Amino acid sequence: MNRTFSSVLLASSLLAAAPAMAGDIFQWQSNSLTYLNGRDFAVNPANQQTFTFEHADSWKYGDNFFFVDKIFYNGKGDATAGDNTYYGEFSPRLSLGKIFGQKFEFGPISDVLIAATYEFGEGDNESYLIGPAFDLKIPGFDYFQLNFYQRQTEGNRPGDGVWQITPVWSYTIPMGKSDVLIDGFMDWVVDTTTRRRVVLITPTCTSTRRSNMTWARH
Repeated sequence: MNRTFSSVLLASSLLAAAPAMAGDIFQWQSNSLTYLNGRDFAVNPANQQTFTFEHADSWKYGDNFFFVDKIFYNGKGDATAGDNTYYGEFSPRLSLGKIFGQKFEFGPISDVLIAATYEFGEGDNESYLIGPAFDLKIPGFDYFQLNFYQRQTEGNRPGDGVWQITPVWSYTIPMGKSDVLIDGFMDWVVDTTTRRRVVLITPTCTSTRRSNMTWARH
């Protein structure tokens, strides 16, 4: 599907990095709310507005990622979802290094994990994914993850029992007093039964201004 996005970032990415909480169970968390105005969609109604809430955190035994999209079709209806719909994913990962208190490092690999994802939405959209994952040390990147999943889909949809590869990345570019953050993920689904390959790429670009403000406790 062809997409041209404009008017990105309604809430200028709330990105609240919270410190350790609940006795160091959670190490950090980040939340963001964004708005996208999309045009020239080939499958759904051509014009769409999408509100997205994202949450990411790292905790004592792994990390979590969650997002949910609320999509409006500007008064026009989709064949299956009406004039609006929703879609989301929840992706927890368990770190073998954190669980066993040992380093699972070799070559570019900095950790070995067990990854899972639950996909949900309106209509026949539920899928369950699980498989191995690797955190990689790549120079210049804030982080780079490589997740391998086997997909289990609800109902009679294609793609059941096939493999999906999902790299996740973050890269920060300093520019004067600001930082430009480029992050995102790609889902590559290979369905050998129908000879179809599905590739979904969702990069984002966010600019944040560095602050020299310090807080004093009295």
